[in-house]
Amino acid sequence: MSISKETIEELRQILKEDYDIETSEEEAENIARNFIGYFDLLNKIKNENE
Repeated sequence: MSISKETIEELRQILKEDYDIETSEEEAENIARNFIGYFDLLNKIKNENE
């Protein structure tokens, strides 16, 4: 799964502006991957219950 550098930078900016959290590019990429994995799991659970 590939996340664009632009998306990672957008996430870094959101974290800084909204939550005053400074992250490295690597940390922001890990956060993004965790979000994607979490929402993939929620989607799988939803689909199993339909």
